[in-house]
Amino acid sequence: MKKAFFGTIIALLFGFPLLGWAQTDTGMASVYADSFAGKVTASGDKYDPNALTAAHRSLRFGTRLAVTNPSNGNTVTVRINDRGPWVQGRLLDLSSAAAKELGITGAAKISVRVLRADQPDVTHLSPVPPAAQAAAFVPTPGHQAYLQLGAFQGETSAAALARSLQKQGYQPEIRHGEKYYRVYLAVPQDQVRTMRTRLAKDGRQSYFVIAQEPKGTAVELPLTP
Repeated sequence: MKKAFFGTIIALLFGFPLLGWAQTDTGMASVYADSFAGKVTASGDKYDPNALTAAHRSLRFGTRLAVTNPSNGNTVTVRINDRGPWVQGRLLDLSSAAAKELGITGAAKISVRVLRADQPDVTHLSPVPPAAQAAAFVPTPGHQAYLQLGAFQGETSAAALARSLQKQGYQPEIRHGEKYYRVYLAVPQDQVRTMRTRLAKDGRQSYFVIAQEPKGTAVELPLTP
């Protein structure tokens, strides 16, 4: 009884939703069917496939969760506005937009973390394509290739990744597109294989290679002291 009372006080003081549920969890997620578009959810909102939302059996409506796909490291923040899923063993039903950002097409394992009211949304998109994607890259002499190492909704997170790369002796650049700040390394195409080997030695496995200059506005990054 005392433990439950204490937990309630902590929740009220620090902005956690009153759950009766752990602040972190792992489980399986599924994706809303397209036929649900426009239908009214349990919260009264209409289901929007393009919004970052999810259904949970008991979390308070409006609760925000940082959802991570452990298979590729992608993380997005979703808002709970519906009840479900009603399939045994499932933790969340994800909107189409959330599933797309996470790289999920069906039932998949996820980890979740409840965000407090004072915590910002969390987004980290760092695709991990098949190794053959980079290994099979065919260079064109005299042209540049770009290795994307991360994509973020906030400039601060992109800058943090870029600075960590600088500290390892790389020369990253940030491009700001319509939605994301993306971190790239530009290298001559005939040096992509060498760069892949160097990144692997530095413990950096999450990237993919593109052969043309990426779109977006360059963001100035102060040099790391």
